[in-house]
Amino acid sequence: MHPTQKTWDSGCFEHTTLFELGLVVQLGHGNCPSPNLKKGASSFTVIHINGLHKVLIYFCDCSTAPHAHIQLLHSGWFPVTVVLPQTCATFNILRHFHLLSLQSKLSAHQFYCALKRGTNNTGLLNLQCGGCAHDPSGTDGMKPGKLAITCPACPDPDINLPPQLGEITSGTSANDANFHLKNCLNTVIDVDLGTRWSYFQGAQTEMSTCSGLAAIDHANTKNSKGLHITGVGASICTHHGFLHPLGIGNLQKGECFSNMDYIIFSTLRGYSPPSLALSYDLICQYWTKIRQCMPWLPPELWVDLDKLSVKLFLPKLHALAHKSECRKSLLMKLKTTQVESAKHVEQFKSFTGGLDPATV
Repeated sequence: MHPTQKTWDSGCFEHTTLFELGLVVQLGHGNCPSPNLKKGASSFTVIHINGLHKVLIYFCDCSTAPHAHIQLLHSGWFPVTVVLPQTCATFNILRHFHLLSLQSKLSAHQFYCALKRGTNNTGLLNLQCGGCAHDPSGTDGMKPGKLAITCPACPDPDINLPPQLGEITSGTSANDANFHLKNCLNTVIDVDLGTRWSYFQGAQTEMSTCSGLAAIDHANTKNSKGLHITGVGASICTHHGFLHPLGIGNLQKGECFSNMDYIIFSTLRGYSPPSLALSYDLICQYWTKIRQCMPWLPPELWVDLDKLSVKLFLPKLHALAHKSECRKSLLMKLKTTQVESAKHVEQFKSFTGGLDPATV
């Protein structure tokens, strides 16, 4: 199977397929032209190594011709069903997936999704899925975080709660960084497409005296030498593990508070619940000068902290690295809240761990 072709039309190249160019595939009759042909399904799909292909197919309909699925097998195509087949996979792709799954433990669904993206990647289709495809202002009018999928179960007075219960709701936010997702300095310019449409931030020093963790110490060490990005910070819903809109941002010099300020307050833009449970492994140092640091942020990210009730929490995993006074006042198990451990960011790393080599 050949990949997508290009045709010259109206002064430019346009993507097309062999199906649109009129290619017809005939099966059976000993690889010779058959006098009796039977048209296959109008939407017949062939799965091959280079993607998914729509094919116009004809079967041999002679009296001695085998069934349609047998003709497909003779041609090296494995049908999904033996009755009126409409989809098949080539023997080459089956061998390729068999070896790949044995080596990488890749599931069939993940492999199919990769083939689907190789055929026609999402791109502007994200706008269609997000209900923004027909916005008169186009992509320039896309609001930040518009395409992000928010947690459907968390209480929100504007979505799933009656107005009289809006004053007793509380949102949650777990924040942390992943220093395995690094990116080296190089001359390649990787331009962002759809910046700030969903979860990722666009382009954007203070040391700790309490925490025994090495998170902030990365800011002034040689670990950032030769790196364009030293890690990634994230903000996640602690109830159900959903990423907040605009909840992921790059860290240029370790876990600097300025980067985390930008990420956390971006997620609070247009925040509806009147209270927030904020979890962070460096919360004892982070929140002490938050009001002084607010003016350094863009004005659209400013939050009236007098109207937003913020409860600070310390994740259980990092409790022993803090002083006793921090543990007494901030340890999560001593607080009256529904949040258990607030380590959804750590759990999220298990999914992104395989991407570590791809970011260097």
